[in-house]
Amino acid sequence: MALPVYAADLGGRVLNIGSDTTYPPHEFIEDGVVKGFDVDVVAEICERINCSPNWVTPAWDGARFLICTSRRCSGLSSIFE
Repeated sequence: MALPVYAADLGGRVLNIGSDTTYPPHEFIEDGVVKGFDVDVVAEICERINCSPNWVTPAWDGARFLICTSRRCSGLSSIFE
């Protein structure tokens, strides 16, 4: 049995997304544009909840700090050790 799925409507709000864009193919910058698999996922989510992503790309340590101090709406980056 499939259950209905509801998503919030953010009314076109711009969401700041912090990411370390140095890990292709997940996230990277090409010709000044943030691209990659994670970027495509966020674009699809934003389309479904009526918002626009604004990519903020500090170094990884800076991204972690900004996310932890709530200076960004969200953070996304591939993490491998």
